[in-house]
Amino acid sequence: MRDGVICGATVLLVAIAAIAAGTYLIPRVMREPARYGNLSQAVQALAVIVFGASSLSVAFGVFTLRQNAGRDAALDRAATLITRLHETSVNEARLLEADDATLGNRAFDCIVYLKYRLVYTAHWTATRLHHHSDLMDPQELGRRPHENDLSEAEPSQRELISGQFDKCIGQDETVQKDAQNDGDELQIRKRGVKIQRIISTQLASDEMALLEWPDLPTQARELTETTVSADLCASPSRKEDVFDLFEGLRASVERKDEARVFAQAFLTEYPHLDIFLRSVCEKKFKDTVASSAGTRSSLERYAKRNFARFSAK
Repeated sequence: MRDGVICGATVLLVAIAAIAAGTYLIPRVMREPARYGNLSQAVQALAVIVFGASSLSVAFGVFTLRQNAGRDAALDRAATLITRLHETSVNEARLLEADDATLGNRAFDCIVYLKYRLVYTAHWTATRLHHHSDLMDPQELGRRPHENDLSEAEPSQRELISGQFDKCIGQDETVQKDAQNDGDELQIRKRGVKIQRIISTQLASDEMALLEWPDLPTQARELTETTVSADLCASPSRKEDVFDLFEGLRASVERKDEARVFAQAFLTEYPHLDIFLRSVCEKKFKDTVASSAGTRSSLERYAKRNFARFSAK
């Protein structure tokens, strides 16, 4: 629509220029042929003007078509990537759901568990979790939290970590604590591999969707942002998992605590996701909080006015 308007305006300008030139030149040719040339020469001059203007119009049209083609190609790349990502996620979810222990929001429960271990047990993260080629040691990741490795955390934090581990592995909350056990080393490792896979699959899929995001044209970038943010920063409750994990990772690096090497390596694995969370999700969460505060304030004022009105009666 916009390109058609621009093209029409260009044709109109060419017509106006031709009419103006003809109005100026032809009467003068008729009066002073010695100075302005004969009628045939005047017509040729007008033809040159129209041809030149038309050539500019064609050049502009070609340039616009190339721009549109590039923009459409970028949108197509973004849409194809998002579609492929969705299909991969569905297939991965189908494989994971073959085991009842991975149903529901288990990926986010495990991400929250990792966040708690990073924030509250930095020494354990640095010395036990981060001594493996895949960044997260499955043998430690799948082991039930013990008093020894939770000693650096506050009592309330220890309970929080243990409870979150149960959610991560799909442990029924009705099971008594004393009935829970790790199992043998092979079972622990198998559970740790699954936790690692669940976390990595979720984060890697988000990273994949954002690979071309910073360099895409405006429309394609907006399409990607809308699609990914609908999953990553759709509501304040989502802030507690991926967003808060990455905030904790960045804070660890800035504080230079014991887990900083692990945190820096983790952030390096997901550079685009890290940038997206800071530049897109952070603003969305702030806007949501501000909007909620404004709504709450309006409701409080409304309640006070009605209370005063009924009291007066």
